[in-house]
Amino acid sequence: MHLIGDRLGPILFQTPPTLKRDDDTLAAFVAALPSDVRCALEVRHDSWYAPEVYELLSLRGVALVHDDGEGHAPSPLETLGATAPFAYLRLRAEEQYTEDAIARWASVIREHMAAGKDVYAYLRHDEDGTMGLSALRLRELLGAEAA
Repeated sequence: MHLIGDRLGPILFQTPPTLKRDDDTLAAFVAALPSDVRCALEVRHDSWYAPEVYELLSLRGVALVHDDGEGHAPSPLETLGATAPFAYLRLRAEEQYTEDAIARWASVIREHMAAGKDVYAYLRHDEDGTMGLSALRLRELLGAEAA
């Protein structure tokens, strides 16, 4: 992965929706992560949204991914950027994002960037390119701020 050089973003790890919170497993996982790359963890069971989990992730600077939901309830927005010096956002709505929705996400991203955080935003892949159009619009709204 280091061959990618400065274009390497965070490495995303994702738990299955059935995996419930286990602090010992999380502590072992965090300890095993490489220290020279950014890492992000997407949990998909509500039991993980707890202060003890946030503290464990913060110790290593692992971002807790905000997922706006794809067939499940979104993760708490206040966790975005709370555990790492960067924020990782997964926008995975089933339909194309409306102009208002994209404007709201641009505002959220701007807030985190203004606080000095890098923000990584991922839009769900699709077969017809609608998410690509949403990504382009988001980038356009962020203007020169988006890299």
